[in-house]
Amino acid sequence: MSNRILFSLLALLTVLILVSESFYQDMKKENRALRLQVQLLSKEKRTPKPWRDIVRPVRSAINESGIGIPQKVGKASDDDNLVAAPDLSTKDLALKLTGELHQLDKIKKSDLAELINISDEVIEREPDSYSAYKAKLLLLLYKEAKYGELANESDIEQLLETMASFEFDNNQELQKEAFLIAKTNREMEELNQLFETIDETLDALDDEMIESEGDLQALRNLEIEKSLLLDKASELNEKVALLEEDAFLPEDSANEDIVHIPFLRLLAQKDFDNAIEQAEVFIEDFPRSVIGYYYLIKALQLSGDEDSSLSVIESIPLEDKQLNKLREMLESSDRVPPGEYWRRLKF
Repeated sequence: MSNRILFSLLALLTVLILVSESFYQDMKKENRALRLQVQLLSKEKRTPKPWRDIVRPVRSAINESGIGIPQKVGKASDDDNLVAAPDLSTKDLALKLTGELHQLDKIKKSDLAELINISDEVIEREPDSYSAYKAKLLLLLYKEAKYGELANESDIEQLLETMASFEFDNNQELQKEAFLIAKTNREMEELNQLFETIDETLDALDDEMIESEGDLQALRNLEIEKSLLLDKASELNEKVALLEEDAFLPEDSANEDIVHIPFLRLLAQKDFDNAIEQAEVFIEDFPRSVIGYYYLIKALQLSGDEDSSLSVIESIPLEDKQLNKLREMLESSDRVPPGEYWRRLKF
């Protein structure tokens, strides 16, 4: 009799452990967006290394005229910040990622494993590069949303939490790196195209300055042209800042795009019940943020519960500016189906 009771108790304990673990995992998943938002508000942050410093590592040589001539860097030496690889330098690996991720929709399924491995390699070499983590996240999300291969939850969680640990305030170049989800604003798209053109022209000017070493007049002309382009880039940065100020609420941070990822994944997977619960939890802790209300309404609409979504819209306790922003988000969301959110991901 005692053995039977002992066996029953052990079986009951096993069931309780399994249920507790399942409950813990569910709660962990449900509160992921909330934990990211809280982490973004933490004061313990680290400064990322700009991606540009990795894809175009240069050593400035000053000639007698005082004009700085950028020097090309090939394989890493003992004095370089690059870490040598058997075949490719960190710069080459980063350039490979940049080229592929700028055309995310053209990446073949067969190439994803290699690109994910490359991102892991860059992360190992440059652990302070925000964009290295961002590259891996984009590849995993693209693979999941486009080809239906679910990403490992712990991989996604680790990437998002690491990305949330970076600080972007007061640095426009780094803030631009932090944007993960392309806005549907047409003016913003035009400005991004101008930025890309300026970056390409600056790269070309750097190459010309290297080739013109010794020709002081040519170097001066190139320096003037480069200075004008940098002024133009600064002007565009100010315009982008104004647009982003309109696009985001005051409490938003430059890195807040990552908070949207857990919600977007749930909607893409048609896990509307979980999305609703997660949005409600988010609203409880951040009642002045449009994020929770937006995803609560979207999840209700996509689940077919239009009446409840209208009730939420009618009872939202937000100020007019926030309500207008919410309406804009809801209107623009119809342009991209939930399962194709990856089309808005940008590197």
